[in-house]
Amino acid sequence: MDKGAYCLITGVAGFIGSHLATSMLKISNKKFTVIGIDNINKSYDVRLKKFRLALLQKNKNFYFYQLDITNALNLNLMFTKYKFEVVFHLAAKAGVRGSVSSPIDYFKTNVLGTINLLKNITKFNVNKLIVASTSSVYSNCKLPYKEDSILCSPNSPYSASKLSMENVLYT
Repeated sequence: MDKGAYCLITGVAGFIGSHLATSMLKISNKKFTVIGIDNINKSYDVRLKKFRLALLQKNKNFYFYQLDITNALNLNLMFTKYKFEVVFHLAAKAGVRGSVSSPIDYFKTNVLGTINLLKNITKFNVNKLIVASTSSVYSNCKLPYKEDSILCSPNSPYSASKLSMENVLYT
């Protein structure tokens, strides 16, 4: 990456997002700035998310914005402000149990949020996108799981929303 380049990490306050940001800041050798976004929802202890963010914010090459990927306007403003070279999409509404009682919330975040992100990636010519999904998309597949397994039988709204997200990405 060129000096002064920007990297976007969605879901940066989560376990994987915060560790990815830490690693990117360590290995980047100050070649780029990490922009992290997260909606700081209450899916689990908010204090833990804030603790992770406080550690990241000690680095002068990290900037955090509390932003929900379902908010198309604010997401577009983020892409207008920064020219991202790579986007790591880790933001998601996770968990099987909660998806049964609130399936619309899961599809809104996992599918609509991803579409909002893709629209901006396309509009602003971002060439690199790395997305995290879930092993739940392999439910009802033969063991051992393979990346090219046919995925057609999700067993929860959560796995269906993540599989739908993957299908949007493929198209």
